[in-house]
Amino acid sequence: LAEPDFLWFGITERMKESSCLLFHTLRTKPVKEVPHERVVKCSPTSWWTEEHRREVRRREPADYAVWRTANAIFDVRVLRMIHDLKENLNGENTSRSAKE
Repeated sequence: LAEPDFLWFGITERMKESSCLLFHTLRTKPVKEVPHERVVKCSPTSWWTEEHRREVRRREPADYAVWRTANAIFDVRVLRMIHDLKENLNGENTSRSAKE
């Protein structure tokens, strides 16, 4: 499976998912709390109306295209992470059952 040139990227509006994906990608234990110095305050886009989205597409078509593409790639990576975690949990449960 070919991987892109970048190992990980995060999406500001999806900081919690981004942090989880970072720890999973690097195969490292998560920190108990993400340092606040590293978090950018960003207004969520969940309240945007269709008119807001049209205006962004009109003013910044390239940025909007990159953002949409990044979110699509990010969604796939999050789903893969969830799949991996479920497989790992199922493997642990199978190992425990065999030992008992």
